[in-house]
Amino acid sequence: MSSDIARLAARVAALERQLARTTRTARMAYSSIEDGAIEVYDRDGNLRGSIGLQDDDTVGFIAHNGPPPPTPTAPLVEAALSGLTVTWSGAWTDAEAAPLDLAEVQAHISTTPNAEPDTSRPVAAFHTAVGGSITIATGTYDAVWVRLVAVNTSGTVGEPSAAVQGQARKAVPDDLVSGIIGETKLARGAVTDAALALGAVNSTALADGAVLAEKLAANSVTLGKLASGSVTGPALAADSVIAGKIAADAVTGREIAANSVTASEIAAGSVTADKLTIVGGANILADPSFEGAVTAALVSTVSYASQDKTFGSGSAASLKIDATSATAVYRDVPIAVIPVSVGDQLYIAYDYYVSTDWVGASINMHVRWENAAGTIIGYSVLGTNSPVRGAWTRIAGTVTAPAGSSRGHLRAQSAQATAGAVWWDNAALRPVVPGVQIVDGAITAPKILAGAVTTDKLIALAVTAEKIASLAVTTDKLDALSVTADKLAVNSVTATKIAAGVIDATHIKAGAITAEKLDADAINGKTITGATIRTAASGGRIVMDSARLTAYGAGAQKIVLDPNNDSPFLYFTSDDGTNFAYLQVTGTGSAAKFFINSGKFTDSTDGKTYRWRTFQGEDLWVAERVEDGTTTSSGGRLQLSKSAVVLKAGGTTPSSDSRLQLTEDTAVLTADRVTLTAPAVRAAGVFRADNISMGSVTITPVPDTPTSVTLSGGAVKGTTFRAWATPMTAAPGTQVKGVSVSSVSSAGLTIWLTRSNNFATIVNWQLIGED
Repeated sequence: MSSDIARLAARVAALERQLARTTRTARMAYSSIEDGAIEVYDRDGNLRGSIGLQDDDTVGFIAHNGPPPPTPTAPLVEAALSGLTVTWSGAWTDAEAAPLDLAEVQAHISTTPNAEPDTSRPVAAFHTAVGGSITIATGTYDAVWVRLVAVNTSGTVGEPSAAVQGQARKAVPDDLVSGIIGETKLARGAVTDAALALGAVNSTALADGAVLAEKLAANSVTLGKLASGSVTGPALAADSVIAGKIAADAVTGREIAANSVTASEIAAGSVTADKLTIVGGANILADPSFEGAVTAALVSTVSYASQDKTFGSGSAASLKIDATSATAVYRDVPIAVIPVSVGDQLYIAYDYYVSTDWVGASINMHVRWENAAGTIIGYSVLGTNSPVRGAWTRIAGTVTAPAGSSRGHLRAQSAQATAGAVWWDNAALRPVVPGVQIVDGAITAPKILAGAVTTDKLIALAVTAEKIASLAVTTDKLDALSVTADKLAVNSVTATKIAAGVIDATHIKAGAITAEKLDADAINGKTITGATIRTAASGGRIVMDSARLTAYGAGAQKIVLDPNNDSPFLYFTSDDGTNFAYLQVTGTGSAAKFFINSGKFTDSTDGKTYRWRTFQGEDLWVAERVEDGTTTSSGGRLQLSKSAVVLKAGGTTPSSDSRLQLTEDTAVLTADRVTLTAPAVRAAGVFRADNISMGSVTITPVPDTPTSVTLSGGAVKGTTFRAWATPMTAAPGTQVKGVSVSSVSSAGLTIWLTRSNNFATIVNWQLIGED
């Protein structure tokens, strides 16, 4: 019985162990990712990878935002035939071991030791962290530099290694032992047709003279057996190629040697003006190499442009545009403005250099066409969408002014760029003369055969004055009396054509020179002696007469406005003569008086007609209002005394405390108060008062804590003071919780600001004093 119980206990224990094994599962057992991915973040919340279905419908683990890998040690560079052997030991300059997310170590070749590697265009790569050797074809036998740079699986690039110089090796005779394969090494008949690859024996494989004429069957060399260019000039007998053997258009400009075609080879009249396109004149740009003061002035107002005096295309300087921008932008530099007519052509050429890190849509020089009013008509662009980087490159071409154009603005542009820089140098701007024209001055007298141009070759009136050089036609070329008055165009004989002293008074008809024939400035700077100038023979007039000035001292030189005693008025009238103002002088000596009377005007308030006049008392001047010709004694007056300006109301002199006292250095208003009853008081300029103070202050607050700034040192007038403050913000109520003032006094105030963050905020304030 006990043995059965023992066996039963053992059986139960075994079943418990089996049950434990079958019920133990992982935390994500029987789970799956449906149409998505699990993203992996680091402790700072940065995305570092994703597992599952990716954006391009592939499945896997993709790394993101990995730290830059370390810097590889400098490679060992050895010369190879037409290339280099690059060996990397797998070591790092700033790490003991390779990072776990290493993707590859790229090899880059450049012509300078400091060129930044372009990780999108490596020449080769090590795909394991243990290093190795790779052979790279250089395509050049010049010295180059090799740098290594590591890239991790998330695309992050580390610092490049030190540059190591290398140079490819050319194949030389020493690569093969002289005579290593001789005739004794080859069995008779060992080289048969079957042993030769098709085309293995060609012209370069045959020694000069190896194939003799007697080895060729008759007619065995046909046209199809001759390689293009295999028959050159020295292989042709003299005069063996005649005109009938040359295909149409077979001879182009490339096949014609310089100076081989002279005037004797050209049929008379075969070259006409419409076959010629002439780029006329010199370069019209003031500073084509961008080295001088003109360019310095151009870039002085453009923040992203500069005159680079350390870099140029064969010159000491260049024009530089910095293309770095957070967003893609157009950056232009204006270079020159040239007047144009519709259809004018301009030849434009320039050198450009684009940095290797430049990112943009295009670089160009363009002409912006405008009409006479400055309205933009259009653009003509000369540039490229895929510029050469890291080397100076030349672009040239012509543009044509469109309909409506009056001027063209030449501008250099980096278009839609976000990074890098562009340089310009050796620019040219020349007008292109149309094919039917010959540039001015191109045909000079030495180019014309003596007697070649006769009068029967000239169209009537074809030779006009502007076609004749100055002094080209002299008197010995003219028949006597051949030039008569009817042959002279109106205004053709000007003062510059008449010798000094040729025309005197005897040649001028009496009365021929009238006032309208005199230039307005003809008498300027001249002295008129002993003359009397007056506006009328008698009566009211203006007289300038030096003989009347003896009372003011001998030899006194003055101009006198003299209405005279018969008519002591100087009138100033309106255009139609219906309204006038006047100056009046009466009396003589110390009793002389001077009056001013205005023209009539209608008051806009009461609709009545008024005029203002002045008259002289013993010690004051008074300006009083006169209504409809009758003095209004009860009207207001402005009385000017020796020591004060008095405002008189109703003809009554106000008390002594209601006047404006004028002294040498001040003006004092002694009235208790000045009341302005008009609906509004307006100041045409800035209105200031010493009981008003205002300004701005910047407060950097402690987040969510009222933070104050105290302003002091003021001296605002008044007994009661009020103050206001308001913040300059676009986030009222959200970030800016409130602004208030306290401790308001004549000397200043305290301003409080409460904000949810510590952003420096400008607060405008105003302090006003009252009675």
